[in-house]
Amino acid sequence: MDFINNYAQQVALAQGATGLALALPYGTYRLTLSDGRGADATRYEHVQAVVVDGAATLQRGLEGTEDAEWPAGSWIYCSITAGVLGDMLEQLEAAAWTPANFVWRLEQGMAGQGSSLFWAADAVGAYARVDFGSLFTWAPYVTMGGDGQVDIADGYVGVYGEGDGVGVQQLLGVLSISTGTTAAGDITLTAAPGQAAGYVEPAEVTRAQLASADARALLRLPSAPTAAQDFELEVQFTVPGLGSIMLRQRRLENSGNLTVHYYSGGSEVTVNTSVSMGTFDRVLNLIVADGQVEVASRTSWGAAGKTTLATIPLSSIDEDSGALSFSARMLKTAGTTPRTLQVKRFAAWAALQ
Repeated sequence: MDFINNYAQQVALAQGATGLALALPYGTYRLTLSDGRGADATRYEHVQAVVVDGAATLQRGLEGTEDAEWPAGSWIYCSITAGVLGDMLEQLEAAAWTPANFVWRLEQGMAGQGSSLFWAADAVGAYARVDFGSLFTWAPYVTMGGDGQVDIADGYVGVYGEGDGVGVQQLLGVLSISTGTTAAGDITLTAAPGQAAGYVEPAEVTRAQLASADARALLRLPSAPTAAQDFELEVQFTVPGLGSIMLRQRRLENSGNLTVHYYSGGSEVTVNTSVSMGTFDRVLNLIVADGQVEVASRTSWGAAGKTTLATIPLSSIDEDSGALSFSARMLKTAGTTPRTLQVKRFAAWAALQ
């Protein structure tokens, strides 16, 4: 939105007309039409004007006003309106990084604060965000012979591998972890906030203190597993005051679909789903709200719709501690073709009571 001081001119504008010559520089303006100036005005219309070379294209009848006839001698001028102030306030609130607008940013695919990896507010909760493809300052491919550890972002994000040829690669803004070509390979990607990145870990968060949370990760399997190649995929979210919930996909179990795992009364509980990871983007989502945990899947980062994989009452999950974190693990037990998982983004928040 553009603004200009002390602008007013007399015009004539037919009802429904969307073009008008205005003595304004290039820009987009919220303007007001009236039948007089100051106390002499008795009726008004707010319009949006996009001005190019003195020619304005108008959007008529805004902010509850009517598209009206304006005879010669009517006035058009630039002044602050309630709609403009409301838009400005909304933008300021969206920039303030509260739990509510962080959720909005997640939905819009805008999570994160600048280029920071993690950010938190001590009294409110914790937030974490990683775009994995933007973290690299070293060579775009690293192979770990045997057991190995790679720090991708100064200890905040790392990869640990077991097996010959397990490795990590960054290409086109995507982080790929691979089990290698041997019959057995195991590689894990982890992301957890650290104080050096501005994270303030809430001390000893209990279940009663956890108000709500949203954690999601964008992943894909670039090639589908085959019958001759057994593999296992694990994705785990940890939330302060809740503990961990894991999603697991084994090619030879549950028809290759994801299963949800958590502990209740000291025993592991497994919930089968009808959703699997494949050669397409899938967002795995953990949502804590209204006394329950929803595990869901989305087709894209900002997708409004979701598929619910499991709904678990908070009271049935064993209480545990843990920082806000995410891990993804690939395990291959057969075959000689590498199994690869691509991870693009992780973002999460946990709000306290």
